[in-house]
Amino acid sequence: MSKLTQNDSRKALFFLVLLTTIFSVLLLAMLKRREFWKKEEVAIQSDEGNRSDENSDLRSFDSLPEDFPADFPVYPNAAITSGWEKGKGVGYAASVLWETDDIPENVFYFFDRELKNSGWTITSLQDAKGTYALSFTKEKTYGFLGITKGEESKTIISVTLK
Repeated sequence: MSKLTQNDSRKALFFLVLLTTIFSVLLLAMLKRREFWKKEEVAIQSDEGNRSDENSDLRSFDSLPEDFPADFPVYPNAAITSGWEKGKGVGYAASVLWETDDIPENVFYFFDRELKNSGWTITSLQDAKGTYALSFTKEKTYGFLGITKGEESKTIISVTLK
């Protein structure tokens, strides 16, 4: 009975990481659409007169932005395929997708070791036959990381943090 529960748990973890990766890719594709990025200004009436505010500060990137935590480990043989960020300081949030030719197991061991070496605390860790999920925290920043095999034998690394 215990083995069946463990297999079910692994399947659920695999699908969770897969769905998270798919959701991230779809969200990033949607955000890249020109209509979404067209910034509109809204006039706001105040006691001082008219002023303008932008509706959103959501930004896409193809290299790590300066607000991304400098002490977060970056896998050495990976290339960013997409990413977005929003806010500054305490309100900062980001999501990044990387691809690498390395196997998921090597990527997992890198992040497990380097997150700890950089002072991050791993709060949960799941391994489902080559698909990995980690939750982590450091001071007021927290997030999760998914590692899975993608298309064309590429390994996908998905990081979301707040």
